[in-house]
Amino acid sequence: MTCKKCGASIKTGTKFCTSCGAPASSGTEQPVQKDRDLRRWLSWGLVSIGMLGLLIIIYVNTKSTPLPSSERLQPSDGAVVISSEFSKYTNTKYNFKALLPSTWESEVKGNAIVFSGAKNTEQSSTTINFQVIRRTSKTSLEGQAKKIKDQWENMKNFKLLSQKIGKLAGKPAIHMLGSFTVASVSKIYSQEQVIIEHTNYYYYIAYTAPESLFNKYRYIMKKTVESFRFLK
Repeated sequence: MTCKKCGASIKTGTKFCTSCGAPASSGTEQPVQKDRDLRRWLSWGLVSIGMLGLLIIIYVNTKSTPLPSSERLQPSDGAVVISSEFSKYTNTKYNFKALLPSTWESEVKGNAIVFSGAKNTEQSSTTINFQVIRRTSKTSLEGQAKKIKDQWENMKNFKLLSQKIGKLAGKPAIHMLGSFTVASVSKIYSQEQVIIEHTNYYYYIAYTAPESLFNKYRYIMKKTVESFRFLK
């Protein structure tokens, strides 16, 4: 073995060169060092590949097509809006119009028009009904709201969740929200009720659904109320 510094001959096993005093290098150290360097590069390579994979996943997720706005959760009222076609409903007798789902069925009951989801679908248990009641000198908007509350109080497990006074279609209105148990089916239902005072009538718009479906299809009531207009 020779000294790397001065080139003098060094006996095997000697730690220092007897000529210049430089440390003697073992012939086995170089392969060991190379092995260490190889393992170090392999480790860094694996880490780099892992980081690259993570970056690719993040990139793909951020670049993927976003959900259409019609499928996003609406934070304002908790309603889940899904794709649905609406048709304009016009009632010339009572002077109003509004949008309702085209697939819903309608039925006239006295002075009420009841719309509900198609049979054999989940929406069949959800309804929106319009009712028109004539005003008299002895009635008031607050009195109409009290009648609704009295009806709800007769139901089991009744809760008045909110009651607000405001306007709809530019007319005085009261918005009510309640829940109760329907004994005949042993289910909890929620109901949203809007009462509008206009000319000689009170206009009622009511959305009713099982509690488990109420928020899911509440966007229909929201669409109907927002589109509600008087013809003149």
